[in-house]
Amino acid sequence: MDAVSGLPIEQVVPWSVAGLLLIALIAVLARSRKPGNSFEDAVLEAVYHMSRATPDLREGFDQASADRITSQLLELLKCVAIGITDNEGTLVSWDGEANDHYLDLSTAVMTSIRKARREVVSHDDVPCDHRGTCKMKTAVIVPLLVEDEVEAALIVVGRSSGKRLIQMADAVAQFVTTQFELARFEESKHQLQQAEIKALRAQISPHFIYNALNTISALIRTDPEEARELLQEFADFTR
Repeated sequence: MDAVSGLPIEQVVPWSVAGLLLIALIAVLARSRKPGNSFEDAVLEAVYHMSRATPDLREGFDQASADRITSQLLELLKCVAIGITDNEGTLVSWDGEANDHYLDLSTAVMTSIRKARREVVSHDDVPCDHRGTCKMKTAVIVPLLVEDEVEAALIVVGRSSGKRLIQMADAVAQFVTTQFELARFEESKHQLQQAEIKALRAQISPHFIYNALNTISALIRTDPEEARELLQEFADFTR
């Protein structure tokens, strides 16, 4: 039990990690904004978009939630495009431009998933018929690992290259991964609670039935009316 929050320590740790990642992500995003924007504005904008994305991340990973996630992350990062694949490299959702380059990134996506590591692809290394107008400069592919297993892959397509884009992709990937982990943690907790309830029912039911029938049996001679009412209530309960 955590002394400050009063929560079990296994619950405090995931939320603490999520909080630290949130702070790191805000810091990276704030540094990426134009000098004219205040740090406070950047923080508020980042928190706003992350708060909107969080419920979708907690709902699980399907087509609808993936579409909403990519949309929110595109607004958050203000990059060229955001893509999410499943754990087999199949594209689930893409929001933004340069979607014609997804096939060019498929090899890097599969490498990222297979080796569970980040991959960086330069626009110079892919074929393009629009060299002068294509907005893609660099694509960063980050595997989303949940309990050491690749759940999906995040693709961040940027207008520039360099460490900042990689930092942004890593920070967002960590944030998304943490939300997936928390969703799985909540599901595991719910399953554990249901298992505990079933175990308790299996133990309590025979004792409850035995005691209820004994009580009704004892009342049959002394108070038949009360016994009849209890028997009716017991029948309703078991039904």
